[in-house]
Amino acid sequence: MKTKITYSSQKINPFSGIFFAIKSIKKKKIAKLILRHLGKRVKQTKYSYSDIILNWIFCNLCGAQRIEDSVKMKYYLDNIPEIRMPSPDMILRIFRKLSTKTETFNTQRATHQFNINLTMNKLMLSISDKLNLIRGDTLDYDNVILECEKYDSNRTYKDGEKYKVKGYQPGVGFIGKVPVYIEGRNGNSSAMHKMDETIGRAFEILKEKNIRIKRFRSDAAAYQEKIIVMMEKKGIEYFIRCRNSKALISEAEIPCLKWDEIFIREQKLESTSLEYYPFNRKENPCRVVVVRSLNEGGYNYRGIATNNRSLTDQQVINFYNQRGAIERNFDMLGNDFNWKRLPFSFLNENTVFMIIEAIGSIIYQYLIRNFSNKIDFVGRRFRLKRFIFQFIMVSGEWVNHNIKLFTNRDYTPLLE
Repeated sequence: MKTKITYSSQKINPFSGIFFAIKSIKKKKIAKLILRHLGKRVKQTKYSYSDIILNWIFCNLCGAQRIEDSVKMKYYLDNIPEIRMPSPDMILRIFRKLSTKTETFNTQRATHQFNINLTMNKLMLSISDKLNLIRGDTLDYDNVILECEKYDSNRTYKDGEKYKVKGYQPGVGFIGKVPVYIEGRNGNSSAMHKMDETIGRAFEILKEKNIRIKRFRSDAAAYQEKIIVMMEKKGIEYFIRCRNSKALISEAEIPCLKWDEIFIREQKLESTSLEYYPFNRKENPCRVVVVRSLNEGGYNYRGIATNNRSLTDQQVINFYNQRGAIERNFDMLGNDFNWKRLPFSFLNENTVFMIIEAIGSIIYQYLIRNFSNKIDFVGRRFRLKRFIFQFIMVSGEWVNHNIKLFTNRDYTPLLE
């Protein structure tokens, strides 16, 4: 039996699920929000800033990983009403235009490069606020190494030591899964360098949006006097991993200390709390919750510095360990939203790209939260790839401004 091939001139869109994402975002008036933050382009231009930013994000939600993938997506997205897909060159040109000058700081040991783009960060925060995604009052901060061979990228740091690869090391603030501040840093700048200034800028834009932070959580890079003083002045509870020092270990080894048995991930350990004066301070001690575990030569000690005195040791440790979710946030940004595929040669332009991709992740979080409440084939924990296969990839065609879907899945609740 021979197989016959039949052909049709009908334009079938295999990514028809994107229509519902576009409709949902249009309803929230995100395009107008972008216009308010970035302004209008000159009258002669065909595409607005919102066209370029949102249409690239919609490409991303269909599986595009590189800017040039928008060429393939243009064929399918152009037949959706009110969508105007710009060329890859146009997308790149406008992203460059949104960049700010990279600031250079010289020290005796190195030249450091930071890119501070407050306009794009304020836009990102406004979109999160508009979509009602910011829930919680804990700011998590961390840096992530992005390995990349770019014209201006430098060798990175890892665990305080020079790393073999080149790349960037942006600083990122999160509230839950939502990125609220992103600052570009070149790879040779350790996470500690000028961290207090970076965190200070994050707090400023959060304050502008009336987003109140009650708790701050970070790793040992934030164990600095300037940061602890900042939190004390702002009345914010901090939970920061201590860097081990002889003075701290000596305090922990005092024989009369009472140690309590605790469990962390089913591992039995011991903990105690110390009143400790860090950085040779003479006043305002902090509480250090110390955890110790046996090794062949004695004990390993790890501490968490905090100004909270109401939580138990176990509660402090559990709360601090929740910051492990940041690694999942970075994994999502790196793999699903292309932080591992930076398109430009320079830090300032790539910082714009990172922020726009973070906006894409924010829009995605809104969509799956919204859609999962209405249909049973989208889950809140879906990663992007599964969302594409389960929701976006449905064949359809446009007939007289109506969409015809070739599926037995019910999308009609999304039209309500």
